[in-house]
Amino acid sequence: MEGRSGIGPITRFDASGYPSRPAGEIDAFDPAGLPGRLLPQTDRVTQLALTSASEALRDAGLDPAVLPEYAPGCC
Repeated sequence: MEGRSGIGPITRFDASGYPSRPAGEIDAFDPAGLPGRLLPQTDRVTQLALTSASEALRDAGLDPAVLPEYAPGCC
């Protein structure tokens, strides 16, 4: 949205063994919206997925509490 690319060199791990090293990384992620007990039990990718699903529900104006059990899905 600022008109600049989010692609740059990989910084989260040593990518020197890969033929291509540019990537789009999520660097400013705060899992503060997740329950504290989940943080030590989940990896970063799971935290990103849970946060993304929560934000998608909020953006859609859906409240999972009022939906039938097992009705919503996420993939």
